[in-house]
Amino acid sequence: MTSPHRATRQFLAVVSGMLGLLCGPASGQPVISEFLASNQSVRADRDGEFSDWLELHNPTGAAVNLDGYYLTDNDGNLTKWRVPAVDLGPGAYLVVFASGKDRTGGELHTGFKLGGDGEYLALVAPDGVTILSEYAPEFPRQFTDVSYGIDPGSEAVDIEQPIVFERGARYHVPKDGEPEGGDWRLPGYDDSSWVTGENPFGFGYPKQPINL
Repeated sequence: MTSPHRATRQFLAVVSGMLGLLCGPASGQPVISEFLASNQSVRADRDGEFSDWLELHNPTGAAVNLDGYYLTDNDGNLTKWRVPAVDLGPGAYLVVFASGKDRTGGELHTGFKLGGDGEYLALVAPDGVTILSEYAPEFPRQFTDVSYGIDPGSEAVDIEQPIVFERGARYHVPKDGEPEGGDWRLPGYDDSSWVTGENPFGFGYPKQPINL
């Protein structure tokens, strides 16, 4: 089963989405595969409101009962919202609205909302201590109606040295070898033709970008 959402999506493998995160799942455990923290028109809840949402994915070959798992947006309170007894089949996905409505029957709603400017987000095991999947120390500022997530087939990524530019930064992805125009590492290099980005930048990701 594939993810049912068709929002424009950023994967961590894309340059504009790379930052200091450890977001892969623990082996054989559910994961927060995707979330939308600035929802204006992509998916409405049963109240007709465009609440933010997150998506849980079971990457294993066996069903998982989520009773007693926790979702949180606060690394100081890992048991902030308890997931009810819901079976998540092999390879299945489950949408949980992050609306602050705190509903555990039928359509699920957490008791907290997501911050579009970036914040911590995690799925925690029933012991209330073990973090199974997290976006830490926080996910970056989000774009309206653009979801953010990981490639479910990838391994966990830990980029320990994020580079954050508050006023934006220029970047370039060469097609082959080094960029033209000399040594780009020197102070006098002309980068005026490079693209300007606002998200944090990272380095060290081993996989190729994924385009949907």
